[in-house]
Amino acid sequence: DLPGLEVVNLSGELLGMVADVQDNGAQGVLRIRRDDGGPDRLIPFVPPIVSSVDLEAGRVEVDWALDW
Repeated sequence: DLPGLEVVNLSGELLGMVADVQDNGAQGVLRIRRDDGGPDRLIPFVPPIVSSVDLEAGRVEVDWALDW
């Protein structure tokens, strides 16, 4: 359900779109494809980093800065 959702941080800045969810054995990891062509972001899919997932709105909100 998560691939294709946009990912925004707590400031409302768009980080990219969920490309897929990977499992590293300890937790899920969101692979975020960036719109600016930069390298994909890897964000742990754990609270408190993932603040909310709204499937109807097509959005994941995370506590993650643009420059991380």
